[in-house]
Amino acid sequence: MILVDPKNRFHRRVEVMHGQKPPHNTLWSLILAGGEGTRMHPLITSWIGIPLPKQYCTFLGTRSLLQHTWDRADQVSAPPHKITVVAAHHYAFLGPESPLRGQILFQPKNCGTGPGVYSALAYLKAWNPQATVIICPCDHAIFPENRFCQQILHAVEAAEQWPHRLILFGHAASPTYHQADWVVRQDIMGMVHGMPVWKVQAFDEAMLRDGSHEEGDRRPRFPFVVVAKVDTVWRLGWRHFPQFMHRAETLRVTVGTPHESYALHSMYRELSQWNFVSDFLMHIPEEMGVLDAQGLLWSDWDSPEDIVDMLRALNTRPTAGLERFIPQNGVSLLTT
Repeated sequence: MILVDPKNRFHRRVEVMHGQKPPHNTLWSLILAGGEGTRMHPLITSWIGIPLPKQYCTFLGTRSLLQHTWDRADQVSAPPHKITVVAAHHYAFLGPESPLRGQILFQPKNCGTGPGVYSALAYLKAWNPQATVIICPCDHAIFPENRFCQQILHAVEAAEQWPHRLILFGHAASPTYHQADWVVRQDIMGMVHGMPVWKVQAFDEAMLRDGSHEEGDRRPRFPFVVVAKVDTVWRLGWRHFPQFMHRAETLRVTVGTPHESYALHSMYRELSQWNFVSDFLMHIPEEMGVLDAQGLLWSDWDSPEDIVDMLRALNTRPTAGLERFIPQNGVSLLTT
């Protein structure tokens, strides 16, 4: 497990590979957990007294959104083969639910999902450049989990079949999402397990944003998972962000050396924020394919209303103590 010290001291490593390099052509999960989830802060503060980022909250059952994400990842890729990118100031929030197997990478500062993805990919590129990676947000509620895990493996097969493309796996429409669709499809590239894989013509930015964030916030919703070859994501980074990629490359070549921690912190020094979706994916539709999820309830729980929609669909109730803080038609009690 990699633990980059949030106080910027030299990081320590707990070896999970037993002294061996990970094998080639393996599958990894990259989990983005550095966000703050500010739109949910009023609800969470009313509920537990502090604006805890939503990925660390247990809204339903006994697991946080982040733990749900880890559990899904462990059903798809080997547990040591996951990297979770976390904001340094979230160190205290992880607590006992930190994965016993896997990698945790603390960002020296939060510069958005773009640097988060590529700092983790620098390690993967050093360890296993031929690997396939699943890039996913940490704060999505997805049910049923076993169906998601089955279908995401179809997306992995698509990434192997079209290794020069990024495969987006998500829902065309879901009762828990207010937007009907988020991508404009072109024609079918081929089939995987009877499911069509479409070329992408463009993103529907209005659908992706859909009023889901505060006015002036350019970050779109992220209603999908990205599956791709590590080399492909790295190559596209060089094509579109060459200056930034020089920093990422410096980190890659220092992985496993005494200079690794310094290179990671240098990568983030005086770095502007950029978003993996709005500043990158939206500009390269021709490099992608899309595979639609089937029969899933899927939501990023960006508002209390999203939670209500999901709980209604599941015919269940939230964690004890939360119910009275969820508004519904002007009433603070959730009714089924």
